[in-house]
Amino acid sequence: MVACVVALLAAAVVPSANADVVRLSRQAALAALARPVPTAVSGVAARARAGAPTVTTGTASNVTAASATVGGTINPNGRGTSYHFDYGTTTAYGSLAPSPDALAGSDSTVHTVSVSLTGLLPGTTYNFRLVGTNARGTTAGANATFTTAPAPPPAGTYTNPVFGSFPDPMALRTSVDYYAYATGAYFPILHSTDLVNWSTAGSAFTAATFPTWSSGNPWAPSALAVSSPDGRCGTLQLPAGSLCFLLYYTGLNNGLPTASNCIGVAASARPDGGFVDQGILDNGTTTVRGPVGCGDGGGYSNIDPAPFIDTDGQAYLYFETGHNASGAAAAISVVKLAPDLVHALGPRTELFTGTQAWEQRGTVKIVEGPWMRRHSSRYYLFYSGGDFQADYAMGYGVGTSPLGPFAKSQANPILRGTASVIGPGGGSVTTGAATGTDQMIYHARSAAGQPRTLRVDRLVWNDASSPATVAVNGPTTTPQPLP
Repeated sequence: MVACVVALLAAAVVPSANADVVRLSRQAALAALARPVPTAVSGVAARARAGAPTVTTGTASNVTAASATVGGTINPNGRGTSYHFDYGTTTAYGSLAPSPDALAGSDSTVHTVSVSLTGLLPGTTYNFRLVGTNARGTTAGANATFTTAPAPPPAGTYTNPVFGSFPDPMALRTSVDYYAYATGAYFPILHSTDLVNWSTAGSAFTAATFPTWSSGNPWAPSALAVSSPDGRCGTLQLPAGSLCFLLYYTGLNNGLPTASNCIGVAASARPDGGFVDQGILDNGTTTVRGPVGCGDGGGYSNIDPAPFIDTDGQAYLYFETGHNASGAAAAISVVKLAPDLVHALGPRTELFTGTQAWEQRGTVKIVEGPWMRRHSSRYYLFYSGGDFQADYAMGYGVGTSPLGPFAKSQANPILRGTASVIGPGGGSVTTGAATGTDQMIYHARSAAGQPRTLRVDRLVWNDASSPATVAVNGPTTTPQPLP
């Protein structure tokens, strides 16, 4: 062995014609002999040898529950080059595609390459990188990741959330269709036929039709559909017997001595837009707080309007009054609506304020987002409370009249957050397409600071109690029977 090393050392120091003399110590020569030659083995880190491929890992696209397309770029640097993508659930990868390697050519041009990965696990994060090989070595691009879509729910089920960002939702059922309305610019609208699969359907207003009296705070709208025997729909004249769609909404009125939120009314011949503003809710009496839709001597700054028509045909509008006369406390309020459903009859009635511990937000108790449901001859007034950015939740009070009084349930809140569902609330009640039973449509976050996404869970009535009690089967995140 020593003789071989000596022979190699001798060869290393014998100059050839017109060549520079390279002198290596015995130690350096041994180190050079021990250094491995670069090879084209998959899974190795980048080889920095001149002429090896130049490789960049790209991004993933067309990601489904079981497949994805991964891409990148490769420059052969003038030598015949092949490539593949390493992938797996860890950076040890374990799989590659295509197999055998694909060819990238032998020019010096940057090529965009991609491959479809199939047979992936749903709801799983995968690591991947592009690897190129030619006669000068192997180059591996940087690691990148993608996450496959969750597995589709089993047939006949759905999984929350059912839509993305859609705060303070209200769902109006018209025959076989649902239209949902939410907080947001011009009041966004969604459409569904089953309460589960939703698509965007425009907005209630446009920039040209948005109410001139409102300078912001487009919050928590609700809609009502009524048949109009004479075709009157606010200021609109429709064919006799047409459906009239009325929208009750919140806007910020800076024209008052104290800027306040007010409730406006709009009318349309259709549920998916075209609303014409009818102005601020008015009962013919104006105070320093403005019309009744803005406030009165006992309270001001009204938000979250929710209409209700009782079995005798009388219509009511419930809402939150943000401040009492001293500006200190919020309350749930109600006014009767005139037969035209655009104006109010008489004064506001205050129903209740914050009294339960779960309603606490900062230094005050908040009650807001009312929604009325009649069940077994009693009136169940659902509402939200707490901090909408954190521990938001929902409860209810029960009474024998639409005007109260209402006794809050000791089981409140009946819808509250979990480790994976933050701040459920802003809800309203509608009936399910598949079951015809009551469903709560509401928003919640998947984590603190995340958008308030649209969700639906069933209401569970306990008619054995007197009066009946009610709970929400939620918030759910696992497959549920269709509503």
